Amino acid sequence: MAEREGVRIKKEVVQVSDTVGKAIIDYAKTNKFDVIIIGTTGMGRVQRMFLGSVANYVIHNAHCSVFAVR
Repeated sequence: MAEREGVRIKKEVVQVSDTVGKAIIDYAKTNKFDVIIIGTTGMGRVQRMFLGSVANYVIHNAHCSVFAVR
């Protein structure tokens, strides 16, 4: 559906970092992304505190804008 509207989507598996969040940010920097779109799992405050959250890490550490989708 996105491609029909002229939105280019690229999917790739990346395994080059210590954590998933850092890998996403490093990949976005290397490829000069303007925005990162990331899904959230809807974890509550307590769950994030104990488990951590990739989306939360990316939102707070990315060099570019992050659009989080629930």
